[in-house]
Amino acid sequence: MKTLACFLTFWTLQSASALAACPDLARGETSLDCPWAQTTRDWDSRDPDFLKKHLPELATQIAQDAPLTQWKKLWGTSINYDELALGIIVRPEILKDLARTFEIDGAIFDRKDSTGPNARPLAHAGLTHTYGYLFSDLKTAFGYKRARWVQDEVSIGFGLDEDRMTPGTHHGTLFANATYLAGRIAFRQEPRELAILEASAGAASDDVRWIDYNHLHVTRLEEVIAEKGVALRTDLVAFPAGGVSNFYWLIYSVAYLDHAELITAFPVAESFVAGVTDPKFLGDRQLIKTRYNAFVDGVSGQDWKGTRRLEYSSPQH
Repeated sequence: MKTLACFLTFWTLQSASALAACPDLARGETSLDCPWAQTTRDWDSRDPDFLKKHLPELATQIAQDAPLTQWKKLWGTSINYDELALGIIVRPEILKDLARTFEIDGAIFDRKDSTGPNARPLAHAGLTHTYGYLFSDLKTAFGYKRARWVQDEVSIGFGLDEDRMTPGTHHGTLFANATYLAGRIAFRQEPRELAILEASAGAASDDVRWIDYNHLHVTRLEEVIAEKGVALRTDLVAFPAGGVSNFYWLIYSVAYLDHAELITAFPVAESFVAGVTDPKFLGDRQLIKTRYNAFVDGVSGQDWKGTRRLEYSSPQH
């Protein structure tokens, strides 16, 4: 009995110690960074059931996304490196572990955007920018990347039920809800991509599907590189319900001649939007380059001249 009591005391102390380690104030963490930050620090790729043991509800959520093969293809490729913070955003071994449950080929996380000593790792944009960002330990000037999902600004801003666009959702999944919401806006002029979305619409929560997409106020910055047959699109969506510090949701996508794909989405402030839409940078012969960690083969890593123009519209069915 004495041995059991000692063990229970040790376990209690260990648990309290682990709990106290998050948030780590020295790292600039808050309660919203937990349990994600501590799980990231403890991550053990040698244990194939690590995520299931530590975050069983999230593991179940990711497994629910596994059958969404066509939705995963609606996302492009990103560079797993932050050029401002100068660091890897999510450790590739974590992304590869998530990829097994998500059921995509983890080999993409071994690829690089170029050759040579400055080559940066590539990633599946959809997995990385949703679940992957929860486990980013890179501190940036804007905080941790997980903030876009754990602060719940997107749910509040769109007037959705609480937690709908967070990893805590119990209706749809974070990936499914984010894909449907971003896709309905970014793909409003692409019948093929919209058809793919609607074919599996039941994966997203009802309130995400029932948003009045026709009445959203959207400003699109389109950057066309004619010689490459590529258009980089930044959709700036005014949050219809308000109530958040950032007034817009930014969706970045790439349109090719035969398809379009999502790259990322995150809340931005009104001042940010003013800079993105500054008239002095519009017109022909403007400098264009990929942004927000997007990787476009044959385009990223270079500066191009092209046309930058604004469109003001409401998405159409």
